[in-house]
Amino acid sequence: LFLLMDVIKVLENNPRADCSQLAVIAYASTPCQNCRCRAVELLHRQGVVPSWMVEECQYDSNEESRAIAGESK
Repeated sequence: LFLLMDVIKVLENNPRADCSQLAVIAYASTPCQNCRCRAVELLHRQGVVPSWMVEECQYDSNEESRAIAGESK
């Protein structure tokens, strides 16, 4: 879990890095709603949120994830 949080931090600190694969792995590999939301935010900033993730985020317990899903439609 901590490794995934570190991956997200590295991606956040390097906004030009391609996060499309690592952020998806982080999202799919953790039950932590905050980590998942941060991964979605990274993907959203780069415009690469997968459609399956947008669909899933519509029903997420995290309000920010739901908002991002609404923007990504």
